[in-house]
Amino acid sequence: MIHLVTGGSGSGKSEYAENWLTGINKKDGTYIYIATMQPYTEETMKKIERHHRLRAGKGFRTLEKYTDLSELEIPKNQGILLECISNLVANELYREDGTLNDLKETKEKVLAGVRRLSNSTTRLVIVTNEVNADINGYSEETEKYRECIGMVNQSLAELADIVTEVVYGIPVCIRKEQKKYEEYKKIWNSFKIAFSMYSRIPMPRSEWTDENKSYAMCFFPWIGAVIGLLSYVVFRFSKWFDGNGGGNYSLFFVIFLILIPVFITGGIHLDGFLDTQDALSSWQTKERRLEILKDSHAGAFAIISCTVYFLMYTGVYSCLSVRSMEVIAYSFMLSRTLSGLSVVTFPQARKKGMVADFSESASTRITRMVLGIYLIVLCFLIPLTGGICGIGCVISAGVVFGYYYRMAMKNFGGVTGDLCGYFLQVCELVMALVVVAVDIVVKSGIIK
Repeated sequence: MIHLVTGGSGSGKSEYAENWLTGINKKDGTYIYIATMQPYTEETMKKIERHHRLRAGKGFRTLEKYTDLSELEIPKNQGILLECISNLVANELYREDGTLNDLKETKEKVLAGVRRLSNSTTRLVIVTNEVNADINGYSEETEKYRECIGMVNQSLAELADIVTEVVYGIPVCIRKEQKKYEEYKKIWNSFKIAFSMYSRIPMPRSEWTDENKSYAMCFFPWIGAVIGLLSYVVFRFSKWFDGNGGGNYSLFFVIFLILIPVFITGGIHLDGFLDTQDALSSWQTKERRLEILKDSHAGAFAIISCTVYFLMYTGVYSCLSVRSMEVIAYSFMLSRTLSGLSVVTFPQARKKGMVADFSESASTRITRMVLGIYLIVLCFLIPLTGGICGIGCVISAGVVFGYYYRMAMKNFGGVTGDLCGYFLQVCELVMALVVVAVDIVVKSGIIK
């Protein structure tokens, strides 16, 4: 829950915010106070001392953070009071030489920090100032500051579950937990962004903001569900077609099955697989490997790997049975669940990029929980569907996931979008190979 508390100077908003947070659950004991006011002058020192007196005996632990709020590491699930936004905006906006940073960049930096805090707790109280109610006629730099804090306050009000304005010590509720429609809208936008980014399935247009991307990773496995369902339908049709005198077109259907994921995804993950193969084959430093990942040109190792990849898939899919196809259909969802978990759990190799972008935008706690539920359900459902073939599928996915983490950390220092694509392709191939191999062994009578 995010509670935004606003008001004019001396309105009593700070005391209200502290009392509200400490009174919401007295059993929690310790609260974190994030102070953003830098003690430049005697006046600011007096304000800081006054706030210390107000917080005395309430269980607050003070953390001073004047800029770069998103870099702050704090314990999970403790009440947080951030005071205040106006100081934080000023610190981020003004450079040491007196010039100003870009207003939009400053706003996004502040909001990124707030989102980071909100992912760490269920009780975040933010104090801000209403600066635009004052008289006009300030300097150009001050007017820019007022414009920036106005932009930030509007965005915070949209994020907040509760918005309270304190007037002469009296709290006036502006919004109280009336965000169900907005939350549903955010979920729908995340769904559209996930399918727009990772598939070629037509979707209504949605603005690619951090807020709209919050739950995108939660819907990533659904693309795998679409691929799995379509693959299973095509496979069953091929069997029906062949059994009803349609002729022997098994190779045609095998190739079609192999290309279904490429058709649906547009080859975005295959591109990552090729780039990663080039990088791994270079035997260069981590920095150089990361540069190779960004190179749009495909090298010799990428072409060789791609050829081997599709030849192996052709061999595997030539041996499909109904049972093995049922398991493989689920495997597309399993691979994307694990890939999504890596985005929100593994260290990022780059601070900028697709994976870093989605990771920062994600509501991490909720995304991990949803993907974790997917994983548990799939680890139960796949063996239930495919028996020993399903068990082989789940185990092989876990082995590849472990290899993926070790490889990414050792060779790149973390994960990137290309590495996620590489994992996806390798995991799906290995799962299919293991499933078909186990199925062949079972049919031979060696294992019953």
